[in-house]
Amino acid sequence: MENQKLKDQNKVLENLCLLQSEQVEKLEAKAEKLDKLVAKLWEIAADNEKVLDNLRNTVEKDATKISALQREVRELKAEAAQEDEVIEKLSKEADEDRKAKAQEAELMEAMDAPNIAGNSGAGSTDQANNEDPKALVVARPVLDVPPMNIGCEGVIVPESAWERYSLAHPGLVVWFESDHGSGRRIFAVHLGFGLGDHDHDRGLGLGLCLFCYSDLLYARVGRRFGFGLLGMGS
Repeated sequence: MENQKLKDQNKVLENLCLLQSEQVEKLEAKAEKLDKLVAKLWEIAADNEKVLDNLRNTVEKDATKISALQREVRELKAEAAQEDEVIEKLSKEADEDRKAKAQEAELMEAMDAPNIAGNSGAGSTDQANNEDPKALVVARPVLDVPPMNIGCEGVIVPESAWERYSLAHPGLVVWFESDHGSGRRIFAVHLGFGLGDHDHDRGLGLGLCLFCYSDLLYARVGRRFGFGLLGMGS
């Protein structure tokens, strides 16, 4: 009886050992699978890290390219602004040159006109004052005394009362009009020492220049003005 019990117990123990061994094998197999899975995950993580590194490098390169492009754009804008300034300056110079050439052409045309002798038929001051101001247009140089060039850029009408009056009074150049489209009357008076022939292109070049622009007093000093003093006029 006791022997049978021992046999039964041994059989139960053998079955337990067999069951445990089977479970251990299963657990070892699962552990091996898990190890393989973990290794694969590590490989994937490494690949992902490489991808991230590549993306970082690409982003850095793109950022560098963008910065370079932005710098080039700023430089191009600065160059364009400088070119615009140069173009504007050249345009202004061209306009000034055209105006100067037009004025020079007018003066040359005026100087080519018949010159009136100054000693004959000199008009009076009243005749000069009665002259229509609208008749005082660009026609003849008023004064250009080399080498000092003291005087004003203006002309008077040949054969006008103003010219007769100025020729009758050596050294005196009377009013002239050159409104440049503004509608305002500009006149100048040059009091100087003239020579006997009344040729205003050959004077001593010493005197007093009086200028008036409508009712506003001003003195213009420029290319052909040596000096000036503000004066009254109407």
